[in-house]
Amino acid sequence: MGVLAATVWGSGVCYMWPTMLATASERFPCGGALLMGLMGTAGTLSIRFVLPLMGAIYDHKKIEVAGGEAAFSALPQGPELERVLGIAAQTSFRAVAVLPALLLIVFGAIWFYDRSDKARQR
Repeated sequence: MGVLAATVWGSGVCYMWPTMLATASERFPCGGALLMGLMGTAGTLSIRFVLPLMGAIYDHKKIEVAGGEAAFSALPQGPELERVLGIAAQTSFRAVAVLPALLLIVFGAIWFYDRSDKARQR
């Protein structure tokens, strides 16, 4: 499952990021290198805000699933600790999975608009 998730993520980076840059440069040709730099900065800033959020969700969920901070600290290495950490990891990824789903809807709407008659008349 991890390899499948990494493949989907890699495909998104491989195809969607260059497509987004190309679309921005096509729609706003006067933006030039400044626009490309701003798009890269926006991507970097999004990571800056999302990763700490994921870490907070992960930390909170592992304590909750273990039954408290003392119970988590008392967990020995083994299957129970792996189960607790696995649930916490799934929860943190599930929480931020909403963001790519929203982007899929937004990019889909842009794609449909570009193919509509209204866009052809521009």
